[in-house]
Amino acid sequence: MVNGGSYVEEIAEALGKSVNSIRGKALSLLRSGDINAIPKQKETKGSSKADPLAEVNDIDNMTVEAIADEIGKTVRGVKTMLTRRGLTCSDYDGAARKEKASS
Repeated sequence: MVNGGSYVEEIAEALGKSVNSIRGKALSLLRSGDINAIPKQKETKGSSKADPLAEVNDIDNMTVEAIADEIGKTVRGVKTMLTRRGLTCSDYDGAARKEKASS
């Protein structure tokens, strides 16, 4: 099945095993040289690349806590995003933090 181009999910279903189990076995077979490549996964659960701050319109007049509530992130995470981008909100100056960190 692996050499036939089947996906990991198809192999797992056919053998009654979990996808993780099949992936682990495929890695073992790859290392021993029995197969040439680990089968591809049909559906991945990768992280989304959408910018959570893009949805927020009025960052300058909002508090860090309000931003965190709106985008579903932690206060610490919002502060990190603001600092990396050099953005300022009503109770946090990410631009000053970025300048301080770079010097």
